[in-house]
Amino acid sequence: SVAELARRGQGRTPFALSGEQVAVVEMASVNPAPFLVLPIELDGEQVLAMVSTSRSEVVIDKASRAEPSWVSVRFGGRLTVTDVPAFSQDLSGLSKELNAPIRALIGSNLLRKVSATIDYRGHQFVARAYAPPPPPHATRVGLFYAKGGGMMMSTALGQNEAAPASFLVDSAMRFPLSLDEGGWTKAGVALSDLSIVEEDPEKKLKEGVVPVFRLGAFDVRRVPGVFVGAPISEIEKGLLFDIDGIVGTPMLAHYRITLAEGGRTLWFEDDTSLRALIDQIDSIELPTEAPPANAREGAPK
Repeated sequence: SVAELARRGQGRTPFALSGEQVAVVEMASVNPAPFLVLPIELDGEQVLAMVSTSRSEVVIDKASRAEPSWVSVRFGGRLTVTDVPAFSQDLSGLSKELNAPIRALIGSNLLRKVSATIDYRGHQFVARAYAPPPPPHATRVGLFYAKGGGMMMSTALGQNEAAPASFLVDSAMRFPLSLDEGGWTKAGVALSDLSIVEEDPEKKLKEGVVPVFRLGAFDVRRVPGVFVGAPISEIEKGLLFDIDGIVGTPMLAHYRITLAEGGRTLWFEDDTSLRALIDQIDSIELPTEAPPANAREGAPK
């Protein structure tokens, strides 16, 4: 598919940006949550797309386009990316799972080109035609990309003697963390301490708690995780190197995240205190009674 698309790419400029410098898109709410879904224009047609960081390129539902093609993607009616390589895949199962007509997946290459900011709790997706400055109250996490373009994260498990670890970032996974046996060992948790997930019909999925997961300068404590075993081994065969697990959307959704430096950096903003302040202000009941009749006209009320 890649070779077929490349042969039809003569004279094109992949990921050419035009329009305004920044576009803000209100993200869609889907059930089950959290998933990163937003409306985009795909070759002029309004569709719902899901962010999929474990993939490199844009994927279009096979029902809409059966062959690989070059497409145009527009964000918020303001910023357009032309000559975007796109491949086709059956997305009907994903649409059924999310109870929404998902017609496209946005891969890591397009996210890198538009220096995307994703704020799940704020329901906001920002696309830019310029490199963003470091956001306030944020920590930097280094990224690299595996064979096939999947987004990878360097991190550490444990607090005092933290063990370095590598994770695939998969915004399509519904668990906060999924670790293999080596990952749980680095986290200081024995597989015998994990419990069976009762909702799993095959009773093969186990769950536990990672004491400390390090995101740059942030120590995230008591993160729920699962042990899936074989699926991570299959992913490692495709990546051609060892990973300790996968980071899913529930972990990403707690922060406002921004891709910078061409996708080599992922900024995590912790705005918990700001959101708490906003909620506190919103809860204040302002007086509604009229001023006294003898109040001097023009005086501050």
